[in-house]
Amino acid sequence: MSRSPEVRPGRPRATDRSAARVSVIIPAHNARAYLAQAIESALNQTLPPAEVIVVDDGSTDGTQDMLEAYLGRVSYQRQPNLGVSAARNAGLAAASGEFVAFLDADDFFLPWKLASQAEILRRHPGQAFVNSGWRVVDGQGRLLREVEPWREAPKLDLLTWLRWKPVFPGALLLRRDALEQAGGFDPLLKHAEDVDLVLRLALLGFRASWLEASTVCYRQHSGNVSHARLDQAAGIVEVLTRFFARPGLSRAVRRKEASIWYSTYLWAAWGLYSAGQLSDAEDYLHRSLRYAKGGREVAALDWAGAFARLARRESQDPGRVRSAIPVFQGAAGRDGDLAPIIETALRFRLEILEGCFSTGGLPGTADLQPFRGLTPRQLLKTVQSALVSSPSAVGPARLARFWEAMLRAGMVPRSAERDVTTLYLTLFTRAVFNHQWQAALEAGWHALRVGLHPRALPAWGRFLRSAVQYLLTRSSGERVTAALWHGAHREGRQTPAAPL
Repeated sequence: MSRSPEVRPGRPRATDRSAARVSVIIPAHNARAYLAQAIESALNQTLPPAEVIVVDDGSTDGTQDMLEAYLGRVSYQRQPNLGVSAARNAGLAAASGEFVAFLDADDFFLPWKLASQAEILRRHPGQAFVNSGWRVVDGQGRLLREVEPWREAPKLDLLTWLRWKPVFPGALLLRRDALEQAGGFDPLLKHAEDVDLVLRLALLGFRASWLEASTVCYRQHSGNVSHARLDQAAGIVEVLTRFFARPGLSRAVRRKEASIWYSTYLWAAWGLYSAGQLSDAEDYLHRSLRYAKGGREVAALDWAGAFARLARRESQDPGRVRSAIPVFQGAAGRDGDLAPIIETALRFRLEILEGCFSTGGLPGTADLQPFRGLTPRQLLKTVQSALVSSPSAVGPARLARFWEAMLRAGMVPRSAERDVTTLYLTLFTRAVFNHQWQAALEAGWHALRVGLHPRALPAWGRFLRSAVQYLLTRSSGERVTAALWHGAHREGRQTPAAPL
């Protein structure tokens, strides 16, 4: 499933418009305030759509009257309030285009959406749909942040959809025949119906690729349903429960089931915490413990690191994660007081690691003194998490200087100095994952330089085990994702960092 970076949004290549018939389907329920902008964004594409179909899902706000201004330019259907999935399916049944795009009534397309994605599908007839990033905007349409999910999930296959769930309906362009074969959206699902759809498409063997750019603006406002975080989390759990109840899933999928559940509960907990639903966030973190590796302490440290990473990704202050420490403690259980460990590790990351890895400034002994309560294993876990999620690449030379400062300050005993091999191997796998070959060579050389020692054997063992698992489950060539369903081993490109 190749990505398609050669297509530049906003400057699409010449397109045979007679061959690229796109139907745009807009479900609308009491969205009169935003619907006109959604319709205009669909009509004013650089590749005009063959049709724009508005499905009024039982609106009571005068939507029908407002649409009179668009008679002759859009198709209009009205139905009782049956939900967004039923509305999308009604539009799909009426669509005639080869390709289909879905646009929620409170969102809007960017002008190059259809041209850029349709070109990819026309040039790659073996692909069933194209995914993209999106912009999060406020109620007035002002940019809040860009969402670029391909950075975490560069390869779109079944395991990627399961683990990362990088799907937003407005970001997709799909072949109509693939949608019809999959049966459209499940009207029984009130949330996560988009995740359910792409999982069914993947199981049928339909391939997808990325357009590495935003094509749609997702509007956050007080009235949209995405603020129902608990219902959204429950919807994801329902979809995954259905999926893993299917008979015949391959060993490749079953091997990843625990990690998929763990990351899903962790992601849901972050959303609930961000919405201020702290008791629910604690509950979902506690559920993740069933699938965590390394015990409660390691899990709690991982939660803190993940929340800091997610806060930064969403343009929030990572320091606010300190307020989640009671949530982590409550989720981990009261059989041991982990709060001081979590707080110390989180402060170490925020006050020492982020500055050191971004600016290169080395901490002094006095700077490190408040963190001497962390064990070498806790330090290693915290540093590795920071390296994996650092917004800028950390060079091995900078890491070497940092580790030497840790040794001089007595944070790490000389008997554990070879543990830095794990960190060099983490840099190596991150560089390989991002196709940064020079950085990979440098990190690999440093790992060999310090790691040819008996005390480094555990780090090499963890790394080689991860690498072998990755290579054995990696796809060869362009076999369809349905191979997972039939028992072949296929793996999405995920960073096989040496685990602790």
